[in-house]
Amino acid sequence: MMTLAGRVGALSIRVVDDWLFILPSLAVAEQLMARLMRGFPDFGCHIKINTEKTKVSFHVPSQPQLAPSLYRCASGRAFIPWCGLLIEYRTLQVQADYTRYSGLHLRESANLPRSRHPGRQLGAKLCGYLKPRLIPVLYDPAINPPTTLRINAYQAFLFLARRFHCYLDGLGPGLCLSLGVQVGAIRTAVVFFQAQIKAQLVRSLGKMAVAQGAGAGGGGGGGAGGGGEKMNGNVGALSRIHVLWLALHAFLVTLERKHSVHTELLAHLKKEIQGDKLKYVGLQSDMQAAVHQKYHTMFRDIKY
Repeated sequence: MMTLAGRVGALSIRVVDDWLFILPSLAVAEQLMARLMRGFPDFGCHIKINTEKTKVSFHVPSQPQLAPSLYRCASGRAFIPWCGLLIEYRTLQVQADYTRYSGLHLRESANLPRSRHPGRQLGAKLCGYLKPRLIPVLYDPAINPPTTLRINAYQAFLFLARRFHCYLDGLGPGLCLSLGVQVGAIRTAVVFFQAQIKAQLVRSLGKMAVAQGAGAGGGGGGGAGGGGEKMNGNVGALSRIHVLWLALHAFLVTLERKHSVHTELLAHLKKEIQGDKLKYVGLQSDMQAAVHQKYHTMFRDIKY
């Protein structure tokens, strides 16, 4: 099987017991599926793939029960889900899979505050909610183009804003946090996001430099340091100002649906995003593309 896949330059990835096969040829993909369906009795292995858990991006004539399992967003792009990711099957661009939360209420999976001072926990809680969304592959400019990088960042904050509302809603009647505490917590989350993505990029540049150095007899050893020094406030291919604008916009559109609860915070966020520092950022074409609703229809079905 691996000889067959290797001959055409295929890619196989395994995370625990979840496999992903990427094949450039439909004919080879069909051969691979046929072999997986038969199992490997010659090697004493009679285990076959579970068709109920197997997802494919193409029709398998010999296995009609294996219909293409693609998620299509309103933009027309088609993705195959795998291990919490959505992989665009034509370009191999990668996004996070938020379709798993479709129809669910986020309060059902939220740890609601129980301390006497919940405001002190809010910033840390938001960072904790963000951390699982900071998967390196989502923000790697070698994998995703600039617009997709911004879409991934924007969706992380769309999800975070929903978590934010659930946290405040869980405080119960008569207990609310001041505007300063709420804004400070959002700022903490934005800075945390920026720092984590920058650290990921530095590590990625270091690995690339090592690989290039090995391939060129050690001549590329300075690449990682140089790349890190040249970022000048950029978070990979995302500038810090772009991350801030995307975060504020995500909180605005999310909390607007709960306007009566967040009136004061919404007024503050609108004032900030329309200020001199940010008012022209949203006019840029890549930013307008990143926040277009056609890329984020999955969030309509996430309750909060």
